[in-house]
Amino acid sequence: MNEEIKKFSKEKISQAMQCETIEELMTFAEKEGINLTEEQAKEFLAETSDAELNEDLLEKVAGGYGSSGCREFQPCFITTAVCECYGLSDDCEELTTLRAYRDNWLKKQPDGEALISEYYAIAPGIVQRIKSSADCETYCRELMEKYIRPCLDLIEQEKFVECKELYIKMVGRAKEMGAEVKMVA
Repeated sequence: MNEEIKKFSKEKISQAMQCETIEELMTFAEKEGINLTEEQAKEFLAETSDAELNEDLLEKVAGGYGSSGCREFQPCFITTAVCECYGLSDDCEELTTLRAYRDNWLKKQPDGEALISEYYAIAPGIVQRIKSSADCETYCRELMEKYIRPCLDLIEQEKFVECKELYIKMVGRAKEMGAEVKMVA
């Protein structure tokens, strides 16, 4: 697992593991922009109640989109990388808005789960290649200006289908960027 993703995941999961009740965990998740059901909260607490946050648990809970009901703890990889490039925090308006869109609208669409699963399968590798590129800032600027900001505008206008279409184009462009990366020596 990418070390940066581990660091993010470990911090957030460690905070979530401090929660003692389902209500406390759901409140924490909501503050983080995570749409967590009561059943998922119960499952998370059961899996982690007596556990120590070691590499195995981190891989299980944060390492993959297929972990048991815990996919919602995954960050928005590409948007997070772009926001970091702009010096924005993990709870910035851009990330909060896009996470809410993902969890409250996109996920509920007939193809939503498949799009989200594909994204989690490919995004970490794309981000790793873009971040190690000599053109990282150029790529991030393009993603922000051509895709992320316009998606935010579409969400604000409640044009959710158009946002999904632009999101699909953004992921396609990010794939191209990952393939064309000139690695820094």
